[in-house]
Amino acid sequence: MNRRLFGFILVVLSLILYNFMNRITPTQSIWSAVYDQEVLSAPCRAGRNAALLGGRKEIALFNKNGQLVARQNIPREPKFPLIEVGPAVVLTDRQSGVRAYSVDALKLLWERALVTSPRLAPSVLPNDRLLVATTREALFALEGATGNPAWEANFQGEVVRVSVGSSVACIFGYTDVLKPVWKLRAIDVDSGVPLWTFPESVIEQTPLVYKDMFVFVNSAGRPIAVDQITGDVRFRVDGEGYRVFQAEGDYLLLLAQGGTRIDCYSITGKNSWSTTLPAQMVNSTIIGGRVMLADRQGLRCANAANGDLYWQLELGTVLLAYPYRNGLCVVYKQYFVDRQSLFAYFDSQAGKPEWTCVDSTMFHRPIAFGSIDFVVSRAGNIFGMQNSNAEKAGAASGFPIGLQASGSVQFWDGKPVSPERPGASATPDQSSGTRSPTTPGQPSGSWE
Repeated sequence: MNRRLFGFILVVLSLILYNFMNRITPTQSIWSAVYDQEVLSAPCRAGRNAALLGGRKEIALFNKNGQLVARQNIPREPKFPLIEVGPAVVLTDRQSGVRAYSVDALKLLWERALVTSPRLAPSVLPNDRLLVATTREALFALEGATGNPAWEANFQGEVVRVSVGSSVACIFGYTDVLKPVWKLRAIDVDSGVPLWTFPESVIEQTPLVYKDMFVFVNSAGRPIAVDQITGDVRFRVDGEGYRVFQAEGDYLLLLAQGGTRIDCYSITGKNSWSTTLPAQMVNSTIIGGRVMLADRQGLRCANAANGDLYWQLELGTVLLAYPYRNGLCVVYKQYFVDRQSLFAYFDSQAGKPEWTCVDSTMFHRPIAFGSIDFVVSRAGNIFGMQNSNAEKAGAASGFPIGLQASGSVQFWDGKPVSPERPGASATPDQSSGTRSPTTPGQPSGSWE
């Protein structure tokens, strides 16, 4: 045999052996089940059950033990994932229809027709109400139990992003020939009456709900926080070219340099730091004073106060990451040639996976049922995974890139935050506001 051929075969065999010896073994599940349909969107909590969208033709209801409770055919192809509103799970289809089904047996409760097929996914409002876009320029609040309209709000342009807090923040406008023009307006959550309009143009990014504020970015890339009810400016970031990624506790995470740099700012001015990631950012979460960052190559956990690194892991190729419980759920491939995807939950305190699932397709964000994590793959494989850290889990926040806070699915450099001086505000109903300058500062502390 030719020496070169023999050497090539030896190298290939060595790589195969190395891959086999280092392959991760999945964690034994408490139970497992198989759904005979492809699951194209994340499962939805439905009372004490979980609702799954099976392919493009049905909804299935499973209990926390993986047993099929009910299934219901849907007449038209869905457009957005299922959402829970009070006693119902709601589905919006591509032919401008909205239907609500009961959370216990999937019986049809009500059905409403929209004027046009919406670009904006429905959002949940307080008091078991549903916010839907009846046209591109109009929003309606519907009663979750009956589908009856509660109020209507109209805009001078298409509504493209919605965020619900003490009021409803709406980004609306139009795409100009040269550049888009977007405005931010808040409307009353109970009546739909306009409360204020921010005087500057903003980017098309869903505002973050942070305490009693909305955090967003103006057209120059400067993050700004305003009061949800009055529109008064609370603080600005003295820098441009940012994307707001997360706000939690005293900390604001900002993306810069195309998603490879993270700046963490203390909103009260205690300390700020930044880091450059080895690859593009995927997602993050802030839990218990710790920041977990997932990039395309791995995972790391740092002190939110100063950026000191607690632990980091090289995972291979990270595809998705979901904030969940007290950490992140990560979909990744250990090796580039792997045909199977790994799905693991990493607790911020542990630095190692609590459990790992393996499947040939992608995984959706789990649903928590007490100490059991209800895990679903796109192929319809369902796993009940034991979570020993469930009792200390917090409410993880943050969104995968491309997944907006309003529920819609599309299937830089700067300086730290400084408090805004009194007098700056958005424009209330018919009065204009002013802006105040900010005090410059410089972030301290970094890690790589």
